[in-house]
Amino acid sequence: MPRELPLQRLHVRLLKSGIRRVDDALEDRVSVNRYQLRSGLGFDGRLYIAPPSQSPPPWLEFVQTGIAEDLQEMLNRSNAAVLMIRRRGRIFAFNLRWSAISV
Repeated sequence: MPRELPLQRLHVRLLKSGIRRVDDALEDRVSVNRYQLRSGLGFDGRLYIAPPSQSPPPWLEFVQTGIAEDLQEMLNRSNAAVLMIRRRGRIFAFNLRWSAISV
């Protein structure tokens, strides 16, 4: 029986041809952690991960208007990452986003 591999939804963008270095594609390079890809993949690049952010969900205030008691403080924790790879002189950006609710 063949082994099932996990699926991951990705949003990919081909960056403008004028962008030659992976680091040049980021707007805010200070607030991300950088991870070098291992060798032998057939391409090079980096994984950039932004620190997690927490904020109330955008619908919380609307829902609270129809609830008799105060809702417990609810925060969405969002993480974001982008995988930049260079292949044949072009750079591709794979946007990875996920979030989890913490109460």
